[in-house]
Amino acid sequence: MKSVTKILKHNNQCGICNNKIDNSMNIYTSKFIPIPACEECSRKYSDEDLEIMLNMFLAYGGYFGQFPQEHFSLKKSLNNMRQIRRAGVEQAEEMNILLLHTALLHGIPPHQYFSELE
Repeated sequence: MKSVTKILKHNNQCGICNNKIDNSMNIYTSKFIPIPACEECSRKYSDEDLEIMLNMFLAYGGYFGQFPQEHFSLKKSLNNMRQIRRAGVEQAEEMNILLLHTALLHGIPPHQYFSELE
């Protein structure tokens, strides 16, 4: 079985938007994982957002905006999560992580997700 590092070394796709990276001169390179982000994503998002997204997609799969944003309501999902937490469900952190991943898949960046949490 190939290691994750060997698989990712040959990856010429953006770890955020999944577009092909033609020019590796202006890409974002994570300090922690060997997955690049294209120049457009590097300009569009902060380093913190890039790290969050790269890690989430490595852990759970998919890419940013994979599904239409119209099919997902962040406010509704957060309200549902709050109701479940009030009901005493203990896995709030896990639910929060999975909800963040779902938001990313629907094209909602981390900074927007976290601002809705407040």
